[in-house]
Amino acid sequence: MKILITEKVYYFLSVYGWSTVIVVFIKLALSDFQLWQYHDLILLILAVLILVIHYFIKIKHGVIDTFLEEKRLPMKIYIPINKASFIQIPDFIGFVLWLFALFSVMLHWSIWLVCFSISLIGLLLIEHPHVWFKDSFDWNQRIEKIKNQHETCIDGLFRYSAHTDSFTFYNENQVYTVKWTDIQRIDAVMLDQFSHQEVRLFILTPQRIHIIDESMAGYTKFIANLSERLPLINEYWLFLLMEMPVATIVPIFQQD
Repeated sequence: MKILITEKVYYFLSVYGWSTVIVVFIKLALSDFQLWQYHDLILLILAVLILVIHYFIKIKHGVIDTFLEEKRLPMKIYIPINKASFIQIPDFIGFVLWLFALFSVMLHWSIWLVCFSISLIGLLLIEHPHVWFKDSFDWNQRIEKIKNQHETCIDGLFRYSAHTDSFTFYNENQVYTVKWTDIQRIDAVMLDQFSHQEVRLFILTPQRIHIIDESMAGYTKFIANLSERLPLINEYWLFLLMEMPVATIVPIFQQD
């Protein structure tokens, strides 16, 4: 059975293992290798064990290096929080724990082990949201949800021309018509709405910049049409957006 380890966890093991080995040997070198202690020996054993696990995963089981593979994990426990919310926890917490673990080389091996364990558990929870967290950005579930809806409900605020060369949408009591060929660029951003995260699209045309929000009725079908009418669009743009910090603008389409 394949071990489901993401690339970030894989490199985490490598960094912790090698950095600990290097720091321990630097400490010993400063004392001309005369102050070997039980504490140093335990740290070296733990670091070598981590590196062995690290290479064992690479050789025998492989590493999942894309978020798309993560999405195939089954949801076991449902907690009302999604990955977009959870990854807002500052990354520097793990970095601080790593620094404290290296500092503990001078103190006691148990402090190093506590820092390593907390960092690894936290990283595994973040890297595997489909095992522990209900991910509100499961695109396949959204598509399944709308399959049984009536066509007018699917269209929502959008209307599509009979010749499929343009679309019309209603926003703030105004009507806008956009030709697919007029779209020059599309940027996407994830907005924090406190209770949830929402995708916003900025569609640049020669006339103006149109804003499409995920909360707009008919958004899901519009995205499907967008991918069909603009084949050069990055098909993984939603997953890229989810991996970026909130409020980061991600370009997803640029006209040649």
